[in-house]
Amino acid sequence: MSGLQQIAAENFGFVLRIGLVPVAEIYAAKRRIEVGRHELVTGRCLAIFHGGGLSLAEKWIKQANSRHLIEVKIGSRTNIEGLSCRWNSIPNIRGTIASLIVQKNETTTNAIYQDILDQIGQICGVDIDQINPLNIPKISYQSIRECLFQESRLHIPKWSYRHCYRIFEIIACVCIFRFKIPPIFIDPKRYVKSMRTHADYRKFDDTLRMVIDISAQQSEAITCYLDSLYKKGLLFYGLHNSKDSLMTCYVDDIHEGNHIHFIDGADGGYAMAAKQLKSQIKASST
Repeated sequence: MSGLQQIAAENFGFVLRIGLVPVAEIYAAKRRIEVGRHELVTGRCLAIFHGGGLSLAEKWIKQANSRHLIEVKIGSRTNIEGLSCRWNSIPNIRGTIASLIVQKNETTTNAIYQDILDQIGQICGVDIDQINPLNIPKISYQSIRECLFQESRLHIPKWSYRHCYRIFEIIACVCIFRFKIPPIFIDPKRYVKSMRTHADYRKFDDTLRMVIDISAQQSEAITCYLDSLYKKGLLFYGLHNSKDSLMTCYVDDIHEGNHIHFIDGADGGYAMAAKQLKSQIKASST
């Protein structure tokens, strides 16, 4: 974690707050930590957290002078092999990419999340899977120069065998995915097609988070629906619209189940949605 904090500071210019909260303290505060698995494909799962414990831990860590903050070791390094950002932003096909965050009020039952998912499905007129923002026909690979720049932001350059191998890997991937040069040992069409089912465009960690491709009218309808629930004191929400979605990949290898793709909206995405949500929470406490 210290290594990730250093990468965040040196390569992106922001502070990553790191904390550690004992589970016993969460239980003492009458919260639970329940963990489930959402299997995207065989062998590749996303963790789902429930019970309010994770949200409470996050709140404690974010407090000023939190006693749960841990001391960061200067000069730490970490291995994030497999993490890459080599695809261009992905255009929408329905009108807008909506980055959505919904957090229920403490007194509201968890059933509200299922109600929200059902209502979004009704507004959009399709199953949630159909508004997955990873639009395969519109994805495109970056140039060699762009890939090298993105890699330098994630991985501190070291002129070693591994670093040289990554450069070779980038050149090979650009040839395969950008210039469509047929490879010998992999099926790029199958890999690209499977990216859609390997995407984490929806997740839950005591808070519902989604990035969906919908029309402007549908986004407005979802906003009106959530706003009505917010005014009733049932939840807090944030919704940010952008033209494109962004994808960061973690690839052990390209075989089934060994790659996962993290999705966010462009122009701030989740960060802008979180800003709106936090302003609602702050307003409710004044």
